[in-house]
Order: sequence, then structure tokens, then C-alpha cells
Amino acid sequence: MKHLPLSLLSSLLVATGSIALAAGCDQKPSGPTATSSAAASPAHVTPASSPASDGPAAVAPDNKTPAVTPSPGKATEPADRPSAASVALAVTAIQAFTADVYPHLVEADDNLFFSGASIATAFAMTHAGAAGKTADEIRAAFHLPDSGAYEAFGAFGRLLNASRGDTVLKTANRMWHAKDAAFQAPFVNILKTAFGSTVGHVDFAKSRAARATINTWVAGKTGDKITELIADGAITGLTRLVLTNAVYFKGLWADAFDKKLTKAAAFNRRDGTKVEASFMQSTDKHRMRMDPKNGLQRLELPYKDGGLSMVVLLPRDVAGFADLEKNLPTQLKAAAKPIDETTQVYVKFPKFELQSPIDLTPSLTKLGVKRAFSAGADFSKINGKTDLYITDAFHQGWVKVDEAGTEAAAATAVVIGLKGMAAPPQHFVADRPFVFGIRDDATGAFLFLGRVMDPTAG
Repeated sequence: MKHLPLSLLSSLLVATGSIALAAGCDQKPSGPTATSSAAASPAHVTPASSPASDGPAAVAPDNKTPAVTPSPGKATEPADRPSAASVALAVTAIQAFTADVYPHLVEADDNLFFSGASIATAFAMTHAGAAGKTADEIRAAFHLPDSGAYEAFGAFGRLLNASRGDTVLKTANRMWHAKDAAFQAPFVNILKTAFGSTVGHVDFAKSRAARATINTWVAGKTGDKITELIADGAITGLTRLVLTNAVYFKGLWADAFDKKLTKAAAFNRRDGTKVEASFMQSTDKHRMRMDPKNGLQRLELPYKDGGLSMVVLLPRDVAGFADLEKNLPTQLKAAAKPIDETTQVYVKFPKFELQSPIDLTPSLTKLGVKRAFSAGADFSKINGKTDLYITDAFHQGWVKVDEAGTEAAAATAVVIGLKGMAAPPQHFVADRPFVFGIRDDATGAFLFLGRVMDPTAG
């Protein structure tokens, strides 16, 4: 895989968006007690299945469950809250989370592409079912606002889904639940009303078929670019629900690159080596700015008709990339406001295609989301009990950049199951040198010992 020294940060690229940057604000809210106007009385319900489209789904009461009891506290958002203000709340949270999680996702010199917006949306949905310290940890890690978090993310999703001419930008949410499971009415209503989520049931006992069903939905929502979001073994008979978000983008450059000018040239990797890449070229007027203090260049490449731009942060030299990543939060804030002026610029930019499958659990744990993944999790707002926890959290990002424009996709899945649920099977793939022996189990003596460096060598 080719390693790009450009800071092609997922939050600046399509999926999360230059939309997010354009709408961003500097105000940083404190952690929320996020509420939703959809939070009705906490009756248990068995959600009625809806088609795997984005149409509305009904919630059918479960007659075997307890009667409705009052919901604690006020759970409504002022009806006259400006949409722009709600969007700004979500954007601020997404930008802050994206900057925080980025250093935990990078691995050595590997490429990376992810959507902070997709991850944050999926966990805002998850937060709707969390209580106590579990909710507090999610709230803090994702910078959710004090109130109106769910409405804010819903408004942001509707903004992404707005018509954009030749540019395609779509996002979708869906809750997948065990057919016989009962859930709290406020939780289901928040997902449907605030997040616009559809609801569908699957038979988790048939784990392979359930995984295939969810992955097929994700593939359909991402232009068939993300086909294996949920890993094999992550779904079991004890899985109770999966929350998914998907984002897809396809945009043409406002000024396309001329294919005749694309040439092969050397690309400088951080380790000092070079690799040959295909570089697009342009001498048009572009929005570009250079920081005179450190030589950091910022280039903005707008897309046709969409109100989106790719924003590229390029250090003065390869050595400057470390400082760029170190100061990323500051740079993201500075890049939130589009450059006004254009200037004649010679642009030499590589074509590339990246895909990043990510296990979110380690990164989110480092950000303080610990209880949600443990036996101490409290998701009582989902089913009225404390028997659920997050067993897995997956994310994938994919992007392709060429002379015509950019195509990108991202998806997130939060898998929630019963405590005491068997952990996903560990992998033992002996595809590298190993030591082995033959042991007498009673005495512990190794009668034979050896190593395998090449199993084909004899």
C-alpha cells in the first residue's frame, strides 16, 4: 500500500465533510444530558420490522410487558430551536471527536481514512440507550452537547441528505434487533424520530445469515464499497441488537484534472524511501494558503454543485508531517473556514484508493469509553435491564480520488449483546515462524522442541 504524506484526514474529506468544516464553530460545549423530543413513556416495545430502506417503521407494543410508567425528567427540545443551531451542535461534537480519535487510529506509516461523523452518529444512537456512568463516558468521549444531542445529529443527517445537484451525499441509520427482544419505547422512538433510523429484526441465532443481512444493507448504502463491515464471529445467538450508520459520497471536481497531464513520478515516504505514483496536474486558479511560520500549505479543491471541498494539509517537507499531526486540532479549527481568494497554483496531486477497516474498541477505550465494553455497562434505557454491553464496534472507510473527482464511503456498526456472552473467537493463524514442542501433560516435560521457519523447506 502506498503511503501518502498528505494529511488526507477523513474528517476533512467527504464523508464527514467539508460540510462539517463549513458549518463548524469554535464553541466547545460541555458534556450533555442529551434529550430527545421522541422520548416517550418507557413502555417496553417489540419494534415492528421495516424494510431495509429508509422509510418509517411502526413500533408495536408488547402486550406481555409491564404497563407504561412515566418518563423521568423533561425529554423535549424547544420546537422553535433553529435548525442551523442544532447542526452546529453536532458539527462541534464531530470535529472535537475526530481530532481526539485520530492519533489513536494511526498505525506506524499506514494509510488511514475514516468518518468521524459516522462513528459519532452511531455512538450518539448508542448513548440514547445508556445510563449512569456508561452514558457519562460516551458523552464525554464524543463531546455530546448538554441537551438536544439527538436532534442535533438528526438535523446534521438531514443536511447531508439534502439534494446537491451532480454531487451525491447520503447517510442512513438502521437498528437491527432480535425478533423476540423487547425494548424501552423512548429508546426506539429516539432512534426513529430524532435519527430517522429504520428498524428491522434478524435471527441472531443464525449468526452467519444475520451478519450477511446487515453487511448487505451496508453495502447497498455505500455503493457496494464496504461489503464486510461486521467481522466473522462478531454476531452470535446472544446478540440483541446492532446499530448501524452508513455514509456515501460521490462528487465531481468543479475543475476536473486533465487525464492527459497525469504522469508517474516519485512519492516521498516518511521512512526516506520513494515509491512511484500517478500524479494529476493542474495550473488553474485554486484556493490555497501557506502558513509563513511553518510552511504548511492548505489546498481546497471544491466539488461541483455540492457545497463540499476536499481540504488537503501539506507540510513543508516530509519531516514536518509529525508536527502537522501533533497540532491537528488547531489545524482542523483553522481549516473550518473556507479560503476566500484564489491564486494561480501548480497542483501536483496523487491518484489513490484507500480502505481502512478499524476495530474501534481499543481507540474508544483510550478515550475513556470503558464501561460500555465491560460487565459494568448500563444500557438499561434500551431494555430496562442492565444485562447488555457492547461486544464489538466496527468502522470502515473507503475513498478513491482520480481526475474526475472523489468517491468515498464509510460505515459504523455497534454490536450489543447479553453479558456473559461468549467472546468472539480469537484467531490463531500460524502464517509466520513459530516454536513448537511435544509435552507430557502429566509432568509438564517437553519431550521434543523445535521451530518452523519455512514449512515447505523440509
